Amino acid sequence: MNAPLNNQIFSETGCINRDMMMKYRSGKMRHSDKYEVEKHLIDCNLCSEALEGLAMIGSLNGVDEVNRIIHHKTVNTPAIKIGRAQSELQSHH
Repeated sequence: MNAPLNNQIFSETGCINRDMMMKYRSGKMRHSDKYEVEKHLIDCNLCSEALEGLAMIGSLNGVDEVNRIIHHKTVNTPAIKIGRAQSELQSHH
């Protein structure tokens, strides 16, 4: 069972989405949107660190590759498999 990668980590938090981060990083953003992003970055450590990490990786291809690696490692971790098996057993009772 392969779960889809969670590429929408910021979607329900009011945080900056991936597209906005890429536009901000590339300078392809309207001034008013840039202001809103910068205002958000002041108070949100998660988005600030995500933007910093994106700068270190360089592109969304790098982010997608990191997501695939993390997903592969967590899906194949014994504790995750045991927890998933226990959940499936409980749901059948």
